[in-house]
Order: sequence, then C-alpha cells, then structure tokens
Amino acid sequence: MSTKVESARPTRFTAQHLRKEQDGRLYNDVQNDYALPADQEEAERLNSQHKALIILFGSLVPEPLKSSLLSQSSPRILDVGCGTGIWSLEVAQELPQARVTGVDLVSINPPNYPSNVKFEKRDILEDFPKGWEGSFDLVHARYLIAGIRDFSLLLSRLTRLLKPQGHLIIIEPRAQFYTNGADVRQVCPRTSRLIAVVQEAMDRLGIDPNPGKKVSAYLRENTEYQDVTAQTLDMPLSPRSDDPKLFQMGLAHLPNSLSLPGFPTIDSREKLVLPVWLIWATRK
Repeated sequence: MSTKVESARPTRFTAQHLRKEQDGRLYNDVQNDYALPADQEEAERLNSQHKALIILFGSLVPEPLKSSLLSQSSPRILDVGCGTGIWSLEVAQELPQARVTGVDLVSINPPNYPSNVKFEKRDILEDFPKGWEGSFDLVHARYLIAGIRDFSLLLSRLTRLLKPQGHLIIIEPRAQFYTNGADVRQVCPRTSRLIAVVQEAMDRLGIDPNPGKKVSAYLRENTEYQDVTAQTLDMPLSPRSDDPKLFQMGLAHLPNSLSLPGFPTIDSREKLVLPVWLIWATRK
C-alpha cells in the first residue's frame, strides 16, 4: 500500500453541511435514517476503523479485482458512503490510473488529495447523476449498516451503476460481538446484556444486524452476477493479544470499541471479537 496517504488524509467534515447540534454532536442534513454523527470525533473513529479493516483483510481491494483494474487504462471507481474519504484517497494513490469518486451524506474537503479523486455530497438512494448508470468498473460500499434499511434496494441500485464485467465490493459487520470458544452469556454477562439492548434498539430502527448474510445470498441468487466470493473474519475489539497482527488490529479498532456504550467497563473484553463480512462479485 502507498505510504503517502498521510499527506492526503482528510481531517474534518465540512461544518456548514451538517444539521444542528444534538446532544453535543453534529449530524448530516440529507437523511434521517443514518444514525451516526458526522463530526471530527466521528472522523477520527472512521479513520481508525479503516486502518483496522485493512489489517484484517490485508488490502484495499481483493487481489483478483485489483489485477483486473490494473489491466485497464482508466478504470472508474465509486466509493459509496465514503465517510472521511480515506479509502478513496488510498485507492486513488494505489491505482493512479483510476478515476475515483467518493460520495457521502456530508461534504468533505481534504486539505490536499490526488488529482484522480473527487468527492460529492450525495444520497445514493436518490436519482443518479446523468452518465453514471453502467459507467463504473468498481463500486465499493462499506459499513452502511447504520444508514440502509433495505439492502436489496441498495444492491439493485449499485448493480445499475456497474459496467458489464464491473466489480462490486461490500463490507459489513455482523452487529453482535462474541467470544471465541465460549458462551458470551457466561464469560461476559454484562456484555451479553448490552448486546440484547443494542439488538432491541436495532430492531426498533429497522436495522438488519447481519446485512452481510443477506448481501451474500442476494448476489449468489442474482443472475446478473458471477464469481461471488464471501468471507467472514473476526475483528478483535481490543489489543489484548500476544499475536502481533491481532494486537495491531485490536489497537487500531480500540477507538471504535471505546465508543460502544459500556465497553470500558464490560468484563473480559480481551476475548471479544466482531465478525466482519467481505463480499465481492462481478457483473456479467
């Protein structure tokens, strides 16, 4: 991966494009379904989450898809729900021949970034700009669990954006962490109660706690796709491990873990992991 990303990393969301403050946090002004903030604290959390995910899966783009993109003279890439833009920026540097567009519900303005990347404030569920349908070689969407209520609708729309032989990447967590080799209710009873509260809240909001399973099934059953690949890996929630890779992942993910209600006080947190789906497919 390129080592130049630090100079191109965005540091903040654009304040004039945020809703009024709620409980000391700022939120997007486009749609109400997305439940998470859009402020500097959230930007820092998203960047640490990105780092942990890259360590977990080992790359920005799975190798078979990266090879396909490298073989093209000017592939077009769309990053849906780009957040701080960090994935867009790193991909634009790793694939300098590509044209990368990042879209999100808030505007972001990195202080400097490669000339082959641009950012737009856009709701992917609204009308597409002219010329977008059937124009992208890769569409990437990651951790949209908090903002998408109907993943089948989302996937049908993203499919429309892909060229024939274009690639789709979806990364989503299963929103229920657990302990390896033990019953979380016995090992971490307070954590188990927290999970139940979170599950109840997600049910009330209409949020699917395991969208990766639905995405994988949808793509496998959809005759417009081929070469569907899905894998689920466990993200450690803290750096308490003797394994260097697990330690680095847990350390990178720790700001996200600490944002969970009750995490600093839950018991045996070193045993907790979060399953994460990585799914990719190619449109016929």
